[in-house]
Amino acid sequence: MILAIEANKEKFKPVEVKTGFNLVLARQGARKKRDPRKSTNGSGKTLLLLICHFCLGSDSVRQELCISELAGWEFSLRLELAGREYRVTRSTDDPARVQVEGDFGDWRFQPARVRGAEVDSFAADEWQVALGAQLYGLDPEDRDGRHPTFGNLFRYAVRRGSGSFTDPFKSFPQQPAAERDVANAELFGVDWRPFRDAHRLLARRDVLKKTGQGIGEVRSEERGGARDLGELEADLGEVEEAIGRETVLLGGFRVHPRYREIEQEVGELTGAIRERSGEAVSRREALGFYRQALVEEVGVEPEEVRRLYAEAEVEFGDRVRRRLEEAEEFSRRLEDNRRQSLAGEIDRLEGEITALESEVEELDTRRRRALSSIDGSGAVDEFLQIRREYEDLSDRRGALRVEIEQRRGLEEQFDQIKVDLESNKPLARESLDAGRESLQRVAALFHEFTEELFETPGTLRIDVGKYGKLRLSAKIPGAGSQGIKEMMVFCYDLALAVSGAERGFGPMLLFHDSTIFDGVDARQKASALRLAWRLSKAHGFRYLLCINDGDLPWEEDIDREALESYLRVTLTDVNDGGLLGIRY
Repeated sequence: MILAIEANKEKFKPVEVKTGFNLVLARQGARKKRDPRKSTNGSGKTLLLLICHFCLGSDSVRQELCISELAGWEFSLRLELAGREYRVTRSTDDPARVQVEGDFGDWRFQPARVRGAEVDSFAADEWQVALGAQLYGLDPEDRDGRHPTFGNLFRYAVRRGSGSFTDPFKSFPQQPAAERDVANAELFGVDWRPFRDAHRLLARRDVLKKTGQGIGEVRSEERGGARDLGELEADLGEVEEAIGRETVLLGGFRVHPRYREIEQEVGELTGAIRERSGEAVSRREALGFYRQALVEEVGVEPEEVRRLYAEAEVEFGDRVRRRLEEAEEFSRRLEDNRRQSLAGEIDRLEGEITALESEVEELDTRRRRALSSIDGSGAVDEFLQIRREYEDLSDRRGALRVEIEQRRGLEEQFDQIKVDLESNKPLARESLDAGRESLQRVAALFHEFTEELFETPGTLRIDVGKYGKLRLSAKIPGAGSQGIKEMMVFCYDLALAVSGAERGFGPMLLFHDSTIFDGVDARQKASALRLAWRLSKAHGFRYLLCINDGDLPWEEDIDREALESYLRVTLTDVNDGGLLGIRY
């Protein structure tokens, strides 16, 4: 993929990347007296890696390159994609766009010529989408937040930072589990969608749990703690009985006919207020539920169904094809009807809530006016005390009814998620079964490579885990040490590179810096270098290693002259000897 790394400044040391093994070496510069305190840190080994990500559209490296000290710099990559050569350039002064040169006639995404520019360009994010479609065959319509992207796949070929060498399945330490699963599934060559769906369902379940906890806290202090649905319904029964008793007391209350008339009016007004307020509360709860449902509603995309249909027609036959056609039509109708229904319900509820609030305000004004006309009467005070107790019970009844309704709704959703998770697990199993040949190849390569580096070979296990998630494990005896963990990542990366080269999938590139060999003993380091040299040559991909001269295992019969024949550039730590040719 990458043929050369270049820049617009003469002092920059361009790096040519050839098929097979490539070496960028950092050495201490010539000094009158060798200083053991000096190191080659800052010579540009890691910077070379950042430039690759930068030119390929990553925004995560902008803060490290788009700085005042590098104003006016333009970094470029010469690429080979599908047998054609391209040149891409990204400026530190204008990182929003990536300039491109080459034949994009058969690309799904086309560059554009912005006003005043001399060459075509992509917006940085669209450049990554275009590369994802071209290199990994990604569908650009898959943009639901849990799908493979060029960025999260390419990070496995060009890992960044020491944290990326501790777990072979993670390209960075804080990588979300959903992103990890779909990225590795895509790299293995299996359908990642069931694993995405498992994480999506589990995420929704977590949201419902938090919602349920919040509901359980409503009036919990008054009841001495949250209640389950059965206890809530029992509480409601007790409140209903108490309201019945208060109703009898109010019905038997006798005062002067003048107060009786007011009692009847106040009772009617209060009842109407309670009824309208209860209706408003119920509608607000329903409105919140519908709004959340409208935001979260995610249907099955037609492109996704058609793509799955095409795969199933080849892999599984007519029975699956018919099921997918039915699923597509059903899902489309269901989603359209669902969205229209939700939007209609939201409009209706908003209008009803506004009307109810206005009505409650008018009724309350009338009730205050009626009570003020006989304020101070003992009979009215007694009447109002009973009425307040009745209203308190009515408030509690309304809150309990709302909570019970919410709890029932949550339980129904929990039950549906449970059903969906159970239905998704067989799909995850089918995905792995369909890609079994590819999975076995990656596992066999990992076993073979670790056997060359260790007395006892490692094992790579790929299976369906709980809830249909992807279960990944890599084990090597004694893997608790830092060096063994790093070599486990090294072997995994090589297995993916070889598998990808055999399938014509991915960038045909593997880039490591010296961090991957921290803590690795000289013997294993020498074996790893020989392995990378042999495999990159045999399978036709590019392996690029940036390492300090002092970290090479010369004592392990590594032929300096032979190794330096793969040397592309030498960097030093003095004056203009670094990659950029400047110190900053």
